[in-house]
Amino acid sequence: MDSWFQRQKAKFDPDTLKPRDTNLKTTPIRDIILALVLALIIIAGEFTSRRIVSVLLPTYFNYFFMDLVCLGGFYAVLCLIAYLLIGGDVRQKTGYTGFNINDWYQRVTFYNAALAVVIGIQVVNRFDVLFFSGYNWNPQLYEFIQTTFNTTIYTNTPLYAEHYKIAVSIVFILVNGLWVPIAEEFLWRGIIQTKLSYYMNPWTAITIVSILFSAKHCVVDLVLTRLLFLISFGLTVGWAKQRTNTGISTTTHIYINLIGTIYWIISHYMV
Repeated sequence: MDSWFQRQKAKFDPDTLKPRDTNLKTTPIRDIILALVLALIIIAGEFTSRRIVSVLLPTYFNYFFMDLVCLGGFYAVLCLIAYLLIGGDVRQKTGYTGFNINDWYQRVTFYNAALAVVIGIQVVNRFDVLFFSGYNWNPQLYEFIQTTFNTTIYTNTPLYAEHYKIAVSIVFILVNGLWVPIAEEFLWRGIIQTKLSYYMNPWTAITIVSILFSAKHCVVDLVLTRLLFLISFGLTVGWAKQRTNTGISTTTHIYINLIGTIYWIISHYMV
């Protein structure tokens, strides 16, 4: 029994989570500043694209469709810029080297991470709903946009509205189920967490990134009802990345998002 507990404890030992290479490393000041600036760019950029640009553009199918298009487009542009700025072997520098889901060690890490996230959805998310259900700033945002841009949002008639279910279903799967997990792991765990983990305890780096990752969702959604769950989610995939590679954290993220996306489509459009 003691040996089993020791093995479980060893999975979270900071020494086993230290970076195995330093391909993305420059200097402490530069790396830490770049990591934090990138986090702020992600937060501000996604907020602008989803909460301002999406409601000012002509609406195709419905407003949710436009939200997804702007979300996917923002990450496409940002990831392309980041890819070009990193230069060289981006895959190695951002921690994807060695990814192989068939490898026993990586597969077990994925199983553990996926199970932890599923438990978090069922347990931690209930505390979010209990503590933060009353916090919703969307009405104030809409009023601000209407005043600032001298326009009335959510009033134009969507084009091709009769086909919104099939359009939203396809784009929701492609963007939220597949593309966003890849983009977020590349940016948050592949770049930001990788750079921070060079200079601090791995768990400190994982925690900082998890809090910023959760804050991004709360800022963009203007609600707090996923705050604690997203912190726990970030801790889980951050641990998976440090223990194996960014490919495993990405696989975990895709699995959770894809299942959730398909469930949402079925519950909203097919039931």
